[in-house]
Amino acid sequence: MIENLYATLEVTASAHDDYNESLDEACKNMVWVHPGVTNWYKNKNNRLTVTSPWTLLDSGS
Repeated sequence: MIENLYATLEVTASAHDDYNESLDEACKNMVWVHPGVTNWYKNKNNRLTVTSPWTLLDSGS
């Protein structure tokens, strides 16, 4: 984006939904989603508000 001077990026609804499905799947066994745990990572619907639960090594970055 920087090299081409793009200011915005739009994703398709299916890409958004696929990513969020993968995100929820990756987060489902993390300690932060345990019902007895309260923290700033969870929203009022008990969903983690993280952009990436993966390590840099696992994400392919």
